[in-house]
Amino acid sequence: MNILIVGCGAIGGFYASRLYKSCQSVTVTARGEHLNAIKKNGLKVTHNCKTSITQINAVNHTELQLQFESSQFDLIIICLKTNHLSNMIIELKNWLLASNCPIMSLQNGVDSESILANNFGIDRVW
Repeated sequence: MNILIVGCGAIGGFYASRLYKSCQSVTVTARGEHLNAIKKNGLKVTHNCKTSITQINAVNHTELQLQFESSQFDLIIICLKTNHLSNMIIELKNWLLASNCPIMSLQNGVDSESILANNFGIDRVW
């Protein structure tokens, strides 16, 4: 299974590291220094006093659109903070609409799923 996690913060990073252990085909998006740190040192996650470092494919939204097609993924998981959702939709809407890959929302906040469903279709959003 090929998984994309959009937003590799605390929630996205946790799920990325766990999913990578089972399928090893996980790509994450991040920004700025966090993205640079993942590319250079791997994704570091500490949970229950245990630290793991995963060498995972990390890209920004521009690199994502240049290097991948949305149809290459079996599942796209959105882990952004809800207040960043509108910007993500502006940046990635056409790219995401190019396939019918399921989109799962693992976001804190109200109405994230309905915003995604209004933009990408209710049948695609988990």
